[in-house]
Amino acid sequence: MTLLQEMIDDVLALHPKSQFIHIGCDEVYYMGQCGQCHQRMQQMGWSSSGLFLDHMITVAGYIKSKKPSMTVLAWDDMMRRMSLSELLRSKVGDVVEPVVWGYHGVSRGTIQYSYNQAFKGIWIASSFKGAQGPDSMLTDIGR
Repeated sequence: MTLLQEMIDDVLALHPKSQFIHIGCDEVYYMGQCGQCHQRMQQMGWSSSGLFLDHMITVAGYIKSKKPSMTVLAWDDMMRRMSLSELLRSKVGDVVEPVVWGYHGVSRGTIQYSYNQAFKGIWIASSFKGAQGPDSMLTDIGR
């Protein structure tokens, strides 16, 4: 967290008028694999989703402690599989707004049901190059 806090402090200092910050958090496929993570999950009774949410909330909470009015954005893909009760119980929606984007489309039900109840705001991202694969030159306009 020390490294992340220093990086966040640098970004906030360089962009003092910004009202938004995106913290990434996408494609975290191997979270919970190391011994330290395993130990923390066992101590807290968490799955890897709980570990992920704890980290995201800690990072977003640090940003909010520095600049309470800032909107913290994060990619939604790791939260998409979580239940509504898990999202609500974690209170992630108090500190983060999800940015929805997917390589192969996203279920509208997830956005309309879970996200509307769990988050204050929902963002939808588009893409230009690379959305259909690493060698694509243009995005499929039909999507």
